[in-house]
Amino acid sequence: MKILHFDFDDLESPTAGGQAVRTFEINRRLVKKGHHVTVVTLTYPGAKNKIREGIHYIRCGTKRYPLNFISYFLSVPFLLWRHKFDLIIEENIPPGSFGLSPIYTRKPVISQVQSLFGRQSSEKHHIPFWIFEKHAAKLYKNFIVLTESVKEQIRVMNKKARIEIIPNGITKIYPQHHEHKKQLLFLGRIDYYHKGIDRLINIAKMLQTGLPDYKIIIAGDGRDREKMEQQIKDERLSNVEYIGKIDGEKKEDLIKNSALLLLPSNFETLPFTMLEGAAHGKPTVFFDIPNLHELIKKHIGVTVPAYDEKKFAEAVVHAVNNPAQLKLLSDNARAWARDHLWDKIVDEQEKFYQSCLQN
Repeated sequence: MKILHFDFDDLESPTAGGQAVRTFEINRRLVKKGHHVTVVTLTYPGAKNKIREGIHYIRCGTKRYPLNFISYFLSVPFLLWRHKFDLIIEENIPPGSFGLSPIYTRKPVISQVQSLFGRQSSEKHHIPFWIFEKHAAKLYKNFIVLTESVKEQIRVMNKKARIEIIPNGITKIYPQHHEHKKQLLFLGRIDYYHKGIDRLINIAKMLQTGLPDYKIIIAGDGRDREKMEQQIKDERLSNVEYIGKIDGEKKEDLIKNSALLLLPSNFETLPFTMLEGAAHGKPTVFFDIPNLHELIKKHIGVTVPAYDEKKFAEAVVHAVNNPAQLKLLSDNARAWARDHLWDKIVDEQEKFYQSCLQN
């Protein structure tokens, strides 16, 4: 297959998130299976067209936010008319979730929906993007989603669509390591609106008394980094350490040596943070919010009523002080992670691609 994959995100972007990871991990495996893949991303400072593990990356649009999103959106039809491919994959893009590829091509198009942005973008910018999202969804025949919750949201907007649940994945399961240092870990993008960084700081203040010997390590980068660093300084949070963006062995060691991962997000789908923690047998503390709600019955972490920061801090203290509970959650997390290996995920993805071509 010749695949054209629209994904505004990129691994080397300063604001890279989990979507870019999924795009890379799936496509590099598809290339090894003999498929030809071209990925179209936003332009950002330092971005260049390149080949990464056999995947052809093309940058388009301007570099300046938010004009880069607008110019990227406007580039879609020209790229579809210019390049010849068998299949189009379109990652959803803020603010209205959909790039409208089916309007510009008769080739099969799959909308891969990590999360629907319409409602959040409407609240953030006071523009009814959800109306655009609602009508645009009807243009698509094929969807890949990560969770049952997103599938239900798509089904409401498009009752005739084929919707396949194919979750995010991990590369491997790491050796069991129940021991840990006196540290808790937030791993992800530094984004107040999405990742709940303000909530994380409030929780850290409570943990100064609840777990005075524990350090909260924040690892990641994003456009709110300076704001967060200043707030940590202003609040005099001696129990918080920001270490920037990490990867590779340093990230693996950090996860392995943490007691728990903290995920105070305001909204999520299936975050890589949880999967990476689970691969090491490390549970996550998270809010009971849509998409994550369906993970409660898996018992892979500690669930807290949505946005209750006090109960979040209390749950962290209780889990750390109960080694038996922590071990049970650890074992459950590792078992769950085994069902999310990338090699299995890509086989499911390839099968769905082929079925869309046949239909």
